Amino acid sequence: KQWYQRRVRAGGIPYGVSQNMVEICIRGQIRLLDINEALPIKCKKSDVKEFPRLPIPSSLPKPQFRVKQSYNKSVAPKRAANYFRYIEKSCEELDQEIEYDMDEEDYAWLD
Repeated sequence: KQWYQRRVRAGGIPYGVSQNMVEICIRGQIRLLDINEALPIKCKKSDVKEFPRLPIPSSLPKPQFRVKQSYNKSVAPKRAANYFRYIEKSCEELDQEIEYDMDEEDYAWLD
């Protein structure tokens, strides 16, 4: 651990090592933690809260349903037997068209 702290001050740590490290700031000091090491967790007894345990149900609720009598299926239109496909316009066809995006200034000018 000391080696990593010296290397950070000297100008960094190797890339392969840095991929397994997390940098955190504790009380104004930068610390590097290895992600593969276990962290000890300390807490005061006053911080620990007991939550009441919920009773486990003896059986799951039974699902219920009813058949709707007034349901009418809509008729879907027949699909064509062939596929739709996009045919790109030729250069000549594109030369015949004009594309323009109107912005706020154009809209104000037209008013």
